[in-house]
Amino acid sequence: PLLACHGVTVRYAIRYHYSDSFKDSLFHAVRSVGRGVARMIRGGSAPRGPANRTREVTILDAIDFEIHRGDIIGLVGRNGAGKSTLLRHLAGIEDPDAGMIVRNGSVGSLLNLSTGFKSELSGVENVHLRGAILGMTRQEIDRLMPAIKSFCELGEFLYAPFRTYSAGMKARLGFAVAIHINPDILLLDEVIGVGDEKFKRKAGNIFSYLGAEKAVVLASHDSGTIKRYCNRCLWLDGGRVRMFGPAEEVADAYVAEMTRE
Repeated sequence: PLLACHGVTVRYAIRYHYSDSFKDSLFHAVRSVGRGVARMIRGGSAPRGPANRTREVTILDAIDFEIHRGDIIGLVGRNGAGKSTLLRHLAGIEDPDAGMIVRNGSVGSLLNLSTGFKSELSGVENVHLRGAILGMTRQEIDRLMPAIKSFCELGEFLYAPFRTYSAGMKARLGFAVAIHINPDILLLDEVIGVGDEKFKRKAGNIFSYLGAEKAVVLASHDSGTIKRYCNRCLWLDGGRVRMFGPAEEVADAYVAEMTRE
């Protein structure tokens, strides 16, 4: 496999403030800011109030699956099921608390429209920055630049600050860079449907750009997108693998359950 998860488990320590009162919540917010400032001044940590509790929550629980060359894997699940957390760990942004992720190829990702881009730099400058971070030479980036410009179709906006871009423009640039750096595994989180109709069609054809030797993991709430583009689908439910199999079968089962609720 290009990528494999073996018993991947992720836990986060989450602090809860138990109060439904507006007065208590406002007081807690002000006190938290004050304590944060005090910690910066004194160092160390301030004592917690009696209404605060920190609890360890399992976000991903013993995840097992493999991705092979040519796979386009759909990733579905309700909000909070662990999809984005799984993608961050597949990308190597975070390490699991237990289990192991084995990568046998390079990984490219578009997990957030602004991730990896600096707001004050232009689109072209951000392309060079992203390429440099990935270990590409200036000459390699320059060779890719015409194809990136053609794909994103941003025209003169490529020379404008990234902070001035709309969500659709950010998606165009992010897609263009993610595809043309030619990763073995491409991770996409809820970004296929961003942009105008013309770009959505182009984004839907990204798999033809990658070729049969690559693999894609595509997180989406749209079952039609999953069934249209993916050959297999992973359904996460409460941080566990509920189903993993043929895309149409898993997507239909997921939609049927969501419809019953």
